[in-house]
Amino acid sequence: MLNWTRKHLLGLEDLSADEINTILDTAESFREVSMRKKKKVPTMTGKVVVMMFIEPSTRTLTSFSLAARRLSADVVSFSKASSSITKGETLVDTAKNIQALGVDVIVLRHPAPGAPNLLARTLSTSIVNAGDGPHEHPTQGLLDIFTIRDRKKRIEGLTVAIVGDIKYSRVARSNIWGLKKLGAHVIVVGPATLIPAGIEKLGVEVCHDLDKAIPECDVINILRIQLERQQSGLFPSIREYARVFGLNSERLARAKDNLLIMHPGPMNRVIEITPEVADGPHSVVLDQVTNGLAVRMAVLYLVAEKRTDMGTTLITGGRVICPDQGIDQNLNLLLVDGKVRELTESRPHADEVIDASGMIVSPGLIDMHVHLREPGKEDEETIASGSAAAVAGGFASVACMPNTDPTVDNEASSEFVFLQAERAGLANIYPIGAVTKGRKGEELAEIGQLSRGGSVAFSDDGSPVANADIMRRGLEYVKMFGKAIIEHCEDMNLSRDGVMNEGLVSTILGLPGIPAASEEVAIARNVILADLTRAKLHIAHVSTGGGVELIRMAKRRGINVTAEVTPHHFTLTDDCVRAYDPVYKMNPPLRTQEDVNELRAGLRDGAIDVIASDHAPHSTEEKELEFSLAPFGIIGMESLLPVAITELIDKVLDWPGLISKLTWNPARILGIGKGSLRPGTDADVTLIDPDASWTIDVKQFKSKSRNCPFHGKNVRGRAVRTIVGGATKYVAP
Repeated sequence: MLNWTRKHLLGLEDLSADEINTILDTAESFREVSMRKKKKVPTMTGKVVVMMFIEPSTRTLTSFSLAARRLSADVVSFSKASSSITKGETLVDTAKNIQALGVDVIVLRHPAPGAPNLLARTLSTSIVNAGDGPHEHPTQGLLDIFTIRDRKKRIEGLTVAIVGDIKYSRVARSNIWGLKKLGAHVIVVGPATLIPAGIEKLGVEVCHDLDKAIPECDVINILRIQLERQQSGLFPSIREYARVFGLNSERLARAKDNLLIMHPGPMNRVIEITPEVADGPHSVVLDQVTNGLAVRMAVLYLVAEKRTDMGTTLITGGRVICPDQGIDQNLNLLLVDGKVRELTESRPHADEVIDASGMIVSPGLIDMHVHLREPGKEDEETIASGSAAAVAGGFASVACMPNTDPTVDNEASSEFVFLQAERAGLANIYPIGAVTKGRKGEELAEIGQLSRGGSVAFSDDGSPVANADIMRRGLEYVKMFGKAIIEHCEDMNLSRDGVMNEGLVSTILGLPGIPAASEEVAIARNVILADLTRAKLHIAHVSTGGGVELIRMAKRRGINVTAEVTPHHFTLTDDCVRAYDPVYKMNPPLRTQEDVNELRAGLRDGAIDVIASDHAPHSTEEKELEFSLAPFGIIGMESLLPVAITELIDKVLDWPGLISKLTWNPARILGIGKGSLRPGTDADVTLIDPDASWTIDVKQFKSKSRNCPFHGKNVRGRAVRTIVGGATKYVAP
């Protein structure tokens, strides 16, 4: 089975070494097609490939078009000059219209970095990046690497110099990512003005003396000077550049006998490379052109046929619980091409069989309230480390709050979350956009743009929207997009400088308290506004019994309100604070045993719809302060499931009840197509061992932070395998 599950090819930065080798190996199998008398295979018969070249191209456009035709695809070429973009239509709108014609693959060249990522986020069609400004040109990088591997029979251990305009070259970036991942030593050579800042952090050697670099090189890749992208004055003259950095026969005399010379084209002869070198025995420039065809055939084949390359997986012998279908029985689950194919009592053939005897087979769990800290506080958590923590906790999908630095309050910041999640390649990460600009509560954020950027809900979490009129307008506005506002309900005038629950324990400890009324007043106001606007309101991390009753009453009246609770709030009380340990400092604070009892009652009777972690990482240095000075917040993605099983199963909820609050309910509130095992849905699955006995140990966590109040707790049950999109992302040790 091919090691390829990606729908798009956006850049080599995102690919693993195995994935790069899969493309190269597939290209090897296609290379012989060009040697046949009949240069065509039926691999993509019936598929439509659109060449969407917003930036001019000759070689790349011709190569991609010919590659698609040799795979028997229908090809449509599209340029900016002949499109509605010249009339003011956006790239996304133009691409959506093309997609509506039944297109399978869009090959995009665009002068703006990140344009392919934008289409990948907003379209269901496969996107192949044919060059996006100075960012990446992945197929050029791949064909260069393919040519080197073909001639040298390896990449690992080779020394490759990339010479010239590194700063503005997308080819350079793709080559660096690919070559480094396959084990080559890369030297970038050029004038200091054309070497981008910080490039050495990518693991390359920087050199400004071509004569010094040449003798140790196995390969030299000469780049074209990107005059169309450069600022003026980056080097004194063309003559100066040719003398200092041009490759000529005199310099070539210092090279190894088996040196390979490459150039991505178009070539500026005499300036970058002299004719006798370009056409000499060391040059493999024409090989690059030929190999480019095979590489692009491989890429088009892999992205277009991605679903059939994933193979089939059969999960057998488990207790399947799918709340939205009302299923709770022992069945076999068949996954095909990243989708759920069927739930069955039979045992169909599959490439992979997973024995789930004694396990709960659940839709991939969803945590709809986490803080991933990126951008701004990557020392505490990143989207990558948070994704690893998510799948280790059994979560296939999480929704992250916008209280980052900068705030997720515009389309680009929302798209950034998706891009980082795609790079991590673990859990599905959904951004929650801010209700107001900068979460300042003064004016609405660009909610429509955030929705287009992928935000699934809106919240100023941690900074409640104090102004009732702005909250009303926010509810009215998000209603147009079918989204919910997730509100941290707290009246800051009542909370003031409180650091724990206001009550007997705060009085004994001498710590300022946060009264239950600060939460309940805010819930009441927001429920009334939800009733007024008929909009979707979700109450985050309910902590008080009075709050539960207000939500229960609102539901009885038919108001569109939902709510969540965290494990720490339905398990721990303010008595935990007696030791002044900041690991028990969170907002809302831990309340009384009476509140815990009411929260559990709300879970039982459905007043509370969702269990979420409110995962809030902090560095050890931040948390190891006096209680009143330490920040609010704890981590919880890796402890949520075992704590919920231990504290709730057979006491408060049955298994279908617990699974519904971790799958279908959050999916329904967020409006994402997850949380189900219906045929045709994404193959996100969590396997749970309900009887595993173990002790929570933060040292084993995937999260960067360690501020978990359940460290050392003996628990029952855990996620043993997390499958996302048909691919296993975590297996418990």
